[in-house]
Amino acid sequence: METWKHASGDWTDGFIRIPRWSDPRRVEWERVFVALCEREFLKPGQRFEPVAVPTAEAAVVPKNGIVNYDRYFLYKAMLEAGEPVPPIVVERYGDLFYIPDGNHRTYAARAAGVKTLRGLAIRASG
Repeated sequence: METWKHASGDWTDGFIRIPRWSDPRRVEWERVFVALCEREFLKPGQRFEPVAVPTAEAAVVPKNGIVNYDRYFLYKAMLEAGEPVPPIVVERYGDLFYIPDGNHRTYAARAAGVKTLRGLAIRASG
């Protein structure tokens, strides 16, 4: 895909569409995104805690490499334009962050020179 912009002004890779940060629809889009992540990654008794995740190779361990290059280049274009990408899901083990969801965003951030990403850390409730 040559452009990462949909005719509506949304960001797209041809499969997903993400409203621009300044678009009021982005708040609802992020709420739905987080709800889907909760259903996919949280077990009973767990919750998400917002966290800033460093993108340095020594700090994070992505679950996979780059599987979908369209998605990778979409996130890279967003970051280079100053747009935040959706938060990544992480589990913290000491000083390391394991990433069950967010490998494309992490690799794109590294390529774009972004030092931290918004993350959702899985924590025990209580």
